[in-house]
Amino acid sequence: MRIGKTVTISCAHFLRDYDGKCKNMHGHTYNIEVILDAEPVNGFVMDFYDLKKIIDEEIVTPYDHRVLNDVVPFDAVNPTAENIAIEFARRIKLRTKKDTTVRVYESSTSWAEARAE
Repeated sequence: MRIGKTVTISCAHFLRDYDGKCKNMHGHTYNIEVILDAEPVNGFVMDFYDLKKIIDEEIVTPYDHRVLNDVVPFDAVNPTAENIAIEFARRIKLRTKKDTTVRVYESSTSWAEARAE
């Protein structure tokens, strides 16, 4: 069974060692989909309230309205959509202990997805 929650964060970033427009500071309003995959217990994979609290603590509070390049791990790792998805999936998986997929929409037509099992 899979459940999901979507949040929106706004961030600025730039890509290091990249020779394209994205080497310059710019911003995105990211839509972040968090999907948990597990067998339900008492009819729940996880209470949506509890999932929202974890997402707020692990993604929204540390990253919303920030320059990603200034925040761990993106102070050392390029803040590409791919690396953002990997980090967010890892963070949510650590808290929920459930297989986690995170899809990061950098725009309405461009996204990256990572899975932490």
